[in-house]
Amino acid sequence: MKLLRLLPLLLALVLFFAPSYALAQAAPHPFFQELERPDSPNSWLIAPEGFPGTPDETAPVFPVPAGRLEELFLSVARGEGAGPPTRREEGFLCLVAQTPLLGFEDDVCAQFIPLDAESATLALYSASRVGYWDLGANRARLRDWLAALRGEVAGN
Repeated sequence: MKLLRLLPLLLALVLFFAPSYALAQAAPHPFFQELERPDSPNSWLIAPEGFPGTPDETAPVFPVPAGRLEELFLSVARGEGAGPPTRREEGFLCLVAQTPLLGFEDDVCAQFIPLDAESATLALYSASRVGYWDLGANRARLRDWLAALRGEVAGN
């Protein structure tokens, strides 16, 4: 009898937490699932723990919905001189960024991962198109963009 009285409460808890759990388990975009990192030190990957591709750093969690995080990221990228997205799907985009000194083109791809209705994280990958070593340009770019993104999120 006590179990029958608890059943509505258990059902309510499942319905309340199930959407958050489903969002937190968002699958990596096929780009990241198929990503094969080069042996050369000219790429950098920031992603949540457990993400494919052996991330170099763990991605932070932002207190904004994934869609808003994507908008703010694009604003930061454009402010840093990146071009418009070369590929864009729901919650995923790629764009081209240039190194400041010599203007080498690097590819940057991002996935925006909802954790719940009001928070999200992301996966970021930046890789040089040419050369063996990038002198840390891709790592510096992603760290700089994340710092700027944190500032944008804090200002909203």
